[in-house]
Amino acid sequence: MNRKEKLSALIAGLSLIIMAVAAAFAFGYVHQNLVVESAGETYTNLLENRALFKLEIAAWIVIFIADLLVSFSLYVFFKRGNKTISFVAGFLRVVYTLILGVAIYQLIAVDQGLSRIQ
Repeated sequence: MNRKEKLSALIAGLSLIIMAVAAAFAFGYVHQNLVVESAGETYTNLLENRALFKLEIAAWIVIFIADLLVSFSLYVFFKRGNKTISFVAGFLRVVYTLILGVAIYQLIAVDQGLSRIQ
């Protein structure tokens, strides 16, 4: 394993850890506490906990960035084994991350809508 591959492995590993911690906070804690079965209660929770909701959005943005780092780093790490498969896997991970970006955009739109209401 050359130096570039070691660095790629380190970046991918650290990014995955960052993603896990951010996801535990964003989805495991914040989202589970703010979004409930009742739309009315969810709306009230979001209005009363705007700062927490903004922290959730920030955590999702961290996950988005870390996911892009993982995609690129894993491509670099595995391309010596099979460049084509590594490229396809990295490309699909980027597509998945872009879909996550659309979801994050929707959360931002909800936050902007809440700010217009208050």
